[in-house]
Amino acid sequence: MGMEKKYQDSIFSYQYHINAGDVCPKGQLSLKKLMLLFQDIALDHYTSRAQTWDELVRKKQAWVLTKIELRIDEMPTLASQIKLSTWSRGTEHFKGYREFELTTGSRKIITANTSWIYLDLVKKSPVLFNTSEFPNFTSTQNSNFGALDNSWRIKEDSKLTNPFIYKLRYTDYDINNHLNNTVYFELLEDYIVTNSLKRPKTIRAIFKKEVPFNVKSLTVGQIQSESGIVIIFKNEDQTHFLAELEN
Repeated sequence: MGMEKKYQDSIFSYQYHINAGDVCPKGQLSLKKLMLLFQDIALDHYTSRAQTWDELVRKKQAWVLTKIELRIDEMPTLASQIKLSTWSRGTEHFKGYREFELTTGSRKIITANTSWIYLDLVKKSPVLFNTSEFPNFTSTQNSNFGALDNSWRIKEDSKLTNPFIYKLRYTDYDINNHLNNTVYFELLEDYIVTNSLKRPKTIRAIFKKEVPFNVKSLTVGQIQSESGIVIIFKNEDQTHFLAELEN
């Protein structure tokens, strides 16, 4: 990716230049590209400090994202130079916690707090993550979110307003034959713009159930919540993804 990488005090960082392919028509970093950057740096951090790619493939076990709380003060624009950082907040049995931070110059403009489950990809069930096997994969209590509390939930309702059907493409699916997490944010941004919704400052999202390769479309609609709008991604009666937007 042509990035300058740095690892210090359990924090893994990239320097990155925002290119034309990273931005939406307004010239701002797109939500999908932001999530791709998060995905890439998290994988790079983990495979350089814990299990290599070969070990991940052989064991068929991996960390799967389940929740993200995203706070956006400002989106970087075309040609911006940014610093992207990530670190582990620690693991607990089969659960893991990771934060991300994006800065430009001396300004912190985007932060994210995430929850993960260590999953057996064949059995589709959680497995114990033994930290003693990975002494180089260290955690830190540095945080932009204070106490580690990811117990929040998102209200759900089957009666959606402004529903829209998105056709899924072959390239939306990843090597595990399910919809890549970044695609939800690509469709979310499209839905926000199409419905003239105000761009959120906070997004809380839950990856509820993976979308398998045989699913060809998703219905996306919205409901009102106490603090904002909830966007729900469904296929028939199954909910796959929920995102609560706050301004």
